[in-house]
Amino acid sequence: MEIQNIAANLSNIKLDQFQIEQILDMVEEYIEANETASTPIIEHCPKCPEKHPKMIKAGHTKSGKQMYRCKSCNKRFVADTGQLTFYSHQSLSKWKVVLKDTLNGLALRETAFKIGVHYVTVFRMRHKLLHFIEMILANDSVGDVAEIDEKYILASHKGTKLEGVDPRKHGSIAPKPGITDILVCIMTVVSRGGNTFIHTYNTGRPTDVNGYEFCQHIDKESYCFTDGINIYDWSLKKRNCGVKHLKLDEYTKTDHLNTVNGLHSFIESEIIYYRNISTKYINRYNSLFMIQYNFRKLNISEKVTKLLGMLRQHQQYFYIRQLSKERIFKFSNSIFDL
Repeated sequence: MEIQNIAANLSNIKLDQFQIEQILDMVEEYIEANETASTPIIEHCPKCPEKHPKMIKAGHTKSGKQMYRCKSCNKRFVADTGQLTFYSHQSLSKWKVVLKDTLNGLALRETAFKIGVHYVTVFRMRHKLLHFIEMILANDSVGDVAEIDEKYILASHKGTKLEGVDPRKHGSIAPKPGITDILVCIMTVVSRGGNTFIHTYNTGRPTDVNGYEFCQHIDKESYCFTDGINIYDWSLKKRNCGVKHLKLDEYTKTDHLNTVNGLHSFIESEIIYYRNISTKYINRYNSLFMIQYNFRKLNISEKVTKLLGMLRQHQQYFYIRQLSKERIFKFSNSIFDL
């Protein structure tokens, strides 16, 4: 009935039949996405090991969330257990605003003004979202023809005041030439098909161990291009991958690192857009960069819908109090003394 009403209203606007059908298809997709989002996915009872439990509705929480009772253990739990909104006082609509503004790179205070909460609350919501994305993409891999390279950015203690360390302005350069511990190494691999994996293991130059760990995210029997660094060679050969080292003057139409260099430019622009990021949260933002890059051809509504679908497929029990303690990139404060 809703679709019919929309179709009737569209017929009064100067649109041809094809345009009307396109709009109706889009509306149907959004309605289906909303219905899917409102339907809980409960693979197992969070109170007992019962898989695909038989459940009955069992009231609501004070905030209005639906509760269910498992007929095996007779215990109640919230419908969004393990989801992004679990253990949160904020509604799904507010979480969608946070998700959209995070993808758009808006400041925390702007989002806070939109949804009527303190900016610290938005900070916590954003980092809970980033943690979910990081966990979802933790085992991602890239295959086919791929390009590997490293991107270096200055270590940052944004948001944390360190004793004896002067604040640094945006756009500052490294105090010493070369690759030192003041630079954070972002290891990147991107397939010619467009998917990417990004992760940070340490500051300064990557080690052989870093190369081995990173290569676990490259599919077997892939073919990889990289520059002069050889930390990937042994691991790639173990995975039956071909590898070719390239210098700038050796680039051809097929043998080049232009795709991964484009990814580096994308990462740099995103970091500028977010007004720099604290190094301790680097891998959370690396995961966000992966989403942004992989979804770069979608509009913002499509990005939000697709990301919400991904989030619904994964259950995690992660609380706000864990944000500053778990899965934090650790580095020595002494690097700021360089």
